Amino acid sequence: MDSVNLSPTRHRLVLASNISQRRTFIEWALPGPAKTMSWALMGGGRGIHRSIAWLHVNNDELGLNVCPRRFLRQQRAACELDSHLVLMTSAYLQHVQYHVTRIDDVEAVTVATVGLGNALRVGDAIDSADSSRKKVGTINIGCWVNQTLSESAMYEALSLMAEAKAVTVSDLNIRSLVSGEPATGTGTDCKVLASAIGGKVNRYAGKHTAVGSAIGAGVAAAVSSGVTGWLKLNQGHPASPLVSP
Repeated sequence: MDSVNLSPTRHRLVLASNISQRRTFIEWALPGPAKTMSWALMGGGRGIHRSIAWLHVNNDELGLNVCPRRFLRQQRAACELDSHLVLMTSAYLQHVQYHVTRIDDVEAVTVATVGLGNALRVGDAIDSADSSRKKVGTINIGCWVNQTLSESAMYEALSLMAEAKAVTVSDLNIRSLVSGEPATGTGTDCKVLASAIGGKVNRYAGKHTAVGSAIGAGVAAAVSSGVTGWLKLNQGHPASPLVSP
């Protein structure tokens, strides 16, 4: 398997060996078995996993008449992929973002793919016939933390991942394809939180904790880099900022 080229250079490229590419997938091998929480189409909910994978899809592969779960199962089988926790992305896999954040004894590693082809603002009124529903383009984020989190702390940390992503996209003035207002993500974003197993249990992961701060900062950095890269490749796209940030 070939290593993915990671960018930008300020990310720790020495850790790129943890990410491999197989056909239309990238797979991130976690440092060890981890408790996971997500709403991924494959492997979502609570579980224990050793890796997280991203499948690349195009507009013509995943229309409204295609069952995404069935499509994902077929593609995973075709690629003989080991991971049972799989996300889908339209982003170019070579532009995956990898960011390491350390605060005190906490280390949070974030891997993200960023596509904005169906950028939306939370609360946008959606018409079932709206053409934006037919576009692929999503922000998929995985974050592993070297701390053992309680179930309630994992919920809290997952909400921080969503908040960090939303604030970053909005601050960069990405436009909703429906309302034209600053977007907070896309219509199909997904996140995976992975927590180390076997350590002292952290019962809190809010903004005042080192765990919450590291996770939030890492997600924001990875998403910011991903958005910047996507804008360079998609100049003039309707989701692009009206005024450059």
